[in-house]
Amino acid sequence: PGERVMLPDFGCGLRRFLMQPNNAATRAEIERVVRDALRLWEPRVTGVEVEAAPTNDPAMLLLTLRYAHAAIGRRDMLVYPLPLR
Repeated sequence: PGERVMLPDFGCGLRRFLMQPNNAATRAEIERVVRDALRLWEPRVTGVEVEAAPTNDPAMLLLTLRYAHAAIGRRDMLVYPLPLR
């Protein structure tokens, strides 16, 4: 939130997770805020599943998004490396 002037509530605020521990509680909260933001702000996708998984680097996690394109129903996936430091 705060990145778009005309939409101050747009987004999920991942910056607040910088310098947070890469533990189950942090990953669960990241999953929740990303899932909620996608449901609220992205009408082009349905069936959103979000998974935040640890990596060998304690300052990095992999954010996996699984979803279906609303218009055609095709399933897709995006994997995003998210640094916490």
